[in-house]
Amino acid sequence: MAELYKRSPLTEAVVEFRLEEPLSLDVLDKACARLVSPQFLREELSESVFEFDPGTAPRQTHQLQGYKLTAINAGEVIQVKLNALGVSKLPPYGGWDEYRELVSSCWTTWRKATGRKRLSRIGVRYLNRIDIPCPPGTLVDTDAYLQFNMNIPKVLDAPMRGNYLQINSGIAADSLQVNLMCASTEPALIDHIAVGLDIDVFRDIDVPQQDDDIWALLDTIRKRRTEIFEACITDKTRALIR
Repeated sequence: MAELYKRSPLTEAVVEFRLEEPLSLDVLDKACARLVSPQFLREELSESVFEFDPGTAPRQTHQLQGYKLTAINAGEVIQVKLNALGVSKLPPYGGWDEYRELVSSCWTTWRKATGRKRLSRIGVRYLNRIDIPCPPGTLVDTDAYLQFNMNIPKVLDAPMRGNYLQINSGIAADSLQVNLMCASTEPALIDHIAVGLDIDVFRDIDVPQQDDDIWALLDTIRKRRTEIFEACITDKTRALIR
């Protein structure tokens, strides 16, 4: 979207590679060590587990699930997990080509550390926030800004205070699954309302395993994600983000 719009509504872009089988802790640590650098802060990702035995109080333990590497400038986040690699780009977003280079660099380093483990899912998720002007005392019809909306029963004649709409569908021609979500969210600007548009496009069947095929799929997903975004917004939204 930053490829087309100067005021990109993007709040986070994520590319994730998910594994069929989890890594060992040794391999996880090896991959993290190769990806981390002085420009990143590292924190553990853990999961709380409660153990129950008759006649004793529950015991809570923490199991390591991976590491979160956050760039000091807060513009990039790498999540190295037992079952996945996730690479996120936060604003400012310089476009797909720049982001693709970042993902490719992380992927190559991670792949060398982990070996050619089989992938079970490849996905791209873009989270957007569309800030819509709403001066005090006025009402805004969000249908004027989004094609992806809901029909409200006429008996509900008071202003809508919030909404949440989710669709799980897909694009059969490319064997892609799509999770599409639209919801009210907190605006970043005064005298505005905001709508979040979350586009998650992925493949979890016939997942490619060779690098050339993986990147061809990611480029297809990127193309489809852009088409979905354009189909969800109206010219009024385009005027806001140009």
